[in-house]
Amino acid sequence: MRTSIGALLSAGAFAAFTAFASSITVETKSSPGVDLSRYKSYSVADMPEVKNPAVRQRLESGLDKQLKAKGLVRKDAGGDLTVRMHPRISKEYAASDYDNSWDYGWGNWASIRDLSGDSTTSKRLEGVPVGTVIIDLVDAATRQLVWRGGATSVLNAEDSDEKRQDLVDDAMKKLFASYPRLKK
Repeated sequence: MRTSIGALLSAGAFAAFTAFASSITVETKSSPGVDLSRYKSYSVADMPEVKNPAVRQRLESGLDKQLKAKGLVRKDAGGDLTVRMHPRISKEYAASDYDNSWDYGWGNWASIRDLSGDSTTSKRLEGVPVGTVIIDLVDAATRQLVWRGGATSVLNAEDSDEKRQDLVDDAMKKLFASYPRLKK
Protein backbone atom coordinates (compact mmCIF):
# COMPACT_ATOMS: atom_id res chain seq x y z
CA MET A 1 0.00 0.00 0.00
CA ARG A 2 2.98 2.26 -0.54
CA THR A 3 1.65 3.70 -3.79
CA SER A 4 2.26 7.42 -3.57
CA ILE A 5 -0.15 10.14 -4.62
CA GLY A 6 2.51 11.35 -7.03
CA ALA A 7 2.75 7.95 -8.70
CA LEU A 8 -1.03 7.77 -9.14
CA LEU A 9 -1.11 11.35 -10.43
CA SER A 10 1.72 10.74 -12.88
CA ALA A 11 0.40 7.44 -14.19
CA GLY A 12 -3.15 8.74 -14.54
CA ALA A 13 -2.16 12.07 -16.05
CA PHE A 14 0.15 10.37 -18.55
CA ALA A 15 -2.56 7.92 -19.59
CA ALA A 16 -5.14 10.67 -20.03
CA PHE A 17 -2.64 12.91 -21.79
CA THR A 18 -1.50 10.30 -24.28
CA ALA A 19 -5.07 9.37 -25.07
CA PHE A 20 -5.84 13.10 -25.49
CA ALA A 21 -9.51 12.32 -25.04
CA SER A 22 -12.12 12.71 -22.34
CA SER A 23 -11.85 9.09 -21.26
CA ILE A 24 -11.34 8.50 -17.56
CA THR A 25 -8.33 6.56 -16.33
CA VAL A 26 -8.58 4.97 -12.88
CA GLU A 27 -6.28 3.06 -10.59
CA THR A 28 -7.18 1.57 -7.21
CA LYS A 29 -5.40 -0.36 -4.52
CA SER A 30 -6.47 -1.77 -1.16
CA SER A 31 -4.40 -2.85 1.81
CA PRO A 32 -3.72 -6.59 1.83
CA GLY A 33 -5.76 -8.52 4.37
CA VAL A 34 -8.29 -5.74 5.03
CA ASP A 35 -11.95 -6.71 4.61
CA LEU A 36 -13.43 -3.53 3.12
CA SER A 37 -16.94 -4.96 3.23
CA ARG A 38 -17.00 -4.70 7.05
CA TYR A 39 -17.10 -0.89 7.06
CA LYS A 40 -20.61 0.47 7.52
CA SER A 41 -20.21 4.26 7.55
CA TYR A 42 -17.93 7.07 6.45
CA SER A 43 -17.21 10.71 7.15
CA VAL A 44 -15.70 13.12 4.64
CA ALA A 45 -12.67 15.11 5.79
CA ASP A 46 -12.38 18.77 4.91
CA MET A 47 -10.73 19.68 1.60
CA PRO A 48 -8.96 22.97 2.35
CA GLU A 49 -7.35 23.02 -1.10
CA VAL A 50 -10.78 23.26 -2.76
CA LYS A 51 -11.88 26.88 -2.58
CA ASN A 52 -14.83 26.59 -4.97
CA PRO A 53 -17.98 25.31 -3.19
CA ALA A 54 -19.45 24.03 -6.47
CA VAL A 55 -16.42 21.80 -7.06
CA ARG A 56 -16.58 20.51 -3.48
CA GLN A 57 -20.29 19.75 -3.88
CA ARG A 58 -19.69 17.92 -7.19
CA LEU A 59 -17.00 15.72 -5.68
CA GLU A 60 -18.97 14.91 -2.54
CA SER A 61 -22.15 14.21 -4.51
CA GLY A 62 -20.36 11.75 -6.80
CA LEU A 63 -18.67 10.08 -3.83
CA ASP A 64 -21.92 9.83 -1.84
CA LYS A 65 -23.76 8.14 -4.75
CA GLN A 66 -21.15 5.41 -5.04
CA LEU A 67 -20.63 4.71 -1.35
CA LYS A 68 -24.39 4.68 -0.73
CA ALA A 69 -24.72 2.14 -3.57
CA LYS A 70 -22.15 -0.02 -1.74
CA GLY A 71 -24.28 0.11 1.43
CA LEU A 72 -22.30 2.67 3.43
CA VAL A 73 -23.98 5.48 5.36
CA ARG A 74 -22.52 8.98 5.51
CA LYS A 75 -22.09 10.54 8.94
CA ASP A 76 -21.11 14.12 9.69
CA ALA A 77 -18.48 12.77 12.10
CA GLY A 78 -17.44 9.43 13.56
CA GLY A 79 -17.79 7.17 10.52
CA ASP A 80 -15.91 3.85 10.35
CA LEU A 81 -13.95 5.33 7.44
CA THR A 82 -12.59 8.81 6.96
CA VAL A 83 -12.62 9.85 3.31
CA ARG A 84 -9.89 12.24 2.19
CA MET A 85 -10.13 13.60 -1.34
CA HIS A 86 -7.17 15.25 -3.06
CA PRO A 87 -8.35 16.94 -6.27
CA ARG A 88 -5.90 18.63 -8.63
CA ILE A 89 -6.12 20.38 -11.96
CA SER A 90 -2.96 20.58 -14.01
CA LYS A 91 -2.06 21.43 -17.55
CA GLU A 92 -0.28 18.94 -19.76
CA TYR A 93 1.19 19.91 -23.10
CA ALA A 94 1.04 18.21 -26.47
CA ALA A 95 3.26 19.16 -29.40
CA SER A 96 1.70 19.24 -32.83
CA ASP A 97 3.08 20.11 -36.26
CA TYR A 98 1.49 22.75 -38.42
CA ASP A 99 2.27 24.24 -41.81
CA ASN A 100 3.23 27.87 -41.44
CA SER A 101 3.69 28.60 -45.14
CA TRP A 102 1.48 30.79 -47.28
CA ASP A 103 1.77 28.86 -50.50
CA TYR A 104 -0.54 30.07 -53.25
CA GLY A 105 1.04 27.94 -55.93
CA TRP A 106 4.02 30.16 -56.77
CA GLY A 107 6.40 29.70 -53.90
CA ASN A 108 6.71 29.59 -50.18
CA TRP A 109 6.29 32.92 -48.40
CA ALA A 110 7.17 31.55 -44.97
CA SER A 111 10.82 32.42 -45.46
CA ILE A 112 12.59 34.60 -47.98
CA ARG A 113 15.55 32.19 -47.91
CA ASP A 114 13.35 29.18 -48.72
CA LEU A 115 12.28 29.60 -52.33
CA SER A 116 12.09 25.88 -52.99
CA GLY A 117 8.32 25.74 -52.66
CA ASP A 118 8.56 23.14 -49.88
CA SER A 119 6.24 23.58 -46.93
CA THR A 120 7.75 24.80 -43.72
CA THR A 121 6.38 23.23 -40.57
CA SER A 122 6.64 24.35 -37.00
CA LYS A 123 5.82 22.85 -33.64
CA ARG A 124 3.01 24.22 -31.54
CA LEU A 125 2.51 23.39 -27.87
CA GLU A 126 -1.10 23.04 -26.88
CA GLY A 127 -2.13 23.12 -23.21
CA VAL A 128 -4.59 20.45 -22.15
CA PRO A 129 -6.30 20.77 -18.76
CA VAL A 130 -6.22 17.50 -16.83
CA GLY A 131 -8.22 16.83 -13.67
CA THR A 132 -7.16 14.22 -11.13
CA VAL A 133 -8.76 13.19 -7.87
CA ILE A 134 -7.11 10.86 -5.38
CA ILE A 135 -9.42 9.34 -2.77
CA ASP A 136 -8.06 7.82 0.41
CA LEU A 137 -10.22 5.70 2.70
CA VAL A 138 -8.71 5.65 6.17
CA ASP A 139 -9.83 3.34 8.99
CA ALA A 140 -11.02 5.88 11.56
CA ALA A 141 -10.13 3.66 14.56
CA THR A 142 -6.59 2.70 13.50
CA ARG A 143 -5.86 5.72 11.25
CA GLN A 144 -4.46 3.33 8.65
CA LEU A 145 -4.97 3.81 4.93
CA VAL A 146 -7.09 0.86 3.73
CA TRP A 147 -7.95 1.90 0.17
CA ARG A 148 -6.72 4.44 -2.38
CA GLY A 149 -8.09 5.29 -5.78
CA GLY A 150 -7.16 7.81 -8.41
CA ALA A 151 -9.11 9.03 -11.42
CA THR A 152 -7.77 11.26 -14.18
CA SER A 153 -9.46 12.83 -17.19
CA VAL A 154 -8.88 15.55 -19.73
CA LEU A 155 -11.19 18.46 -18.95
CA ASN A 156 -13.14 20.79 -21.19
CA ALA A 157 -13.45 24.33 -19.83
CA GLU A 158 -16.56 24.89 -21.94
CA ASP A 159 -18.53 22.02 -20.37
CA SER A 160 -21.77 22.90 -18.60
CA ASP A 161 -22.19 22.28 -14.88
CA GLU A 162 -24.31 19.25 -15.76
CA LYS A 163 -21.55 17.77 -17.95
CA ARG A 164 -18.99 18.43 -15.22
CA GLN A 165 -21.15 16.56 -12.69
CA ASP A 166 -21.58 13.71 -15.18
CA LEU A 167 -17.79 13.49 -15.56
CA VAL A 168 -17.31 13.37 -11.77
CA ASP A 169 -20.08 10.77 -11.43
CA ASP A 170 -18.49 8.63 -14.15
CA ALA A 171 -15.08 8.91 -12.50
CA MET A 172 -16.48 7.91 -9.09
CA LYS A 173 -18.41 5.01 -10.62
CA LYS A 174 -15.25 3.68 -12.26
CA LEU A 175 -13.24 4.24 -9.08
CA PHE A 176 -15.61 2.26 -6.89
CA ALA A 177 -16.57 -0.40 -9.45
CA SER A 178 -14.57 -3.10 -7.68
CA TYR A 179 -15.18 -1.84 -4.14
CA PRO A 180 -17.12 -4.56 -2.23
CA ARG A 181 -20.67 -4.14 -0.96
CA LEU A 182 -21.30 -3.93 2.78
CA LYS A 183 -21.68 -7.32 4.49
CA LYS A 184 -25.04 -7.62 6.22
